[in-house]
Amino acid sequence: MHAAVQAAVLDTSPATEVRVASWDAQSDPCLQVADYCCWAMRRKWEMGDLRSYDLIREKIGLEREAWAERTLLHY
Repeated sequence: MHAAVQAAVLDTSPATEVRVASWDAQSDPCLQVADYCCWAMRRKWEMGDLRSYDLIREKIGLEREAWAERTLLHY
């Protein structure tokens, strides 16, 4: 995962110094909250499933489609 993130950053910004770090989810309960929020938003955007999204909707400050301006698909 670290190598993939580093490669993606360097593809778009070759002069950037990249350091990737990650922590075990057990080290910080907020990581689990962030993971749930991302999962709920992904379900909304990809599957049209609003059940979990609706539970966090009022807590979302800003939401935008990250790839709206791009035509290149990344897999």
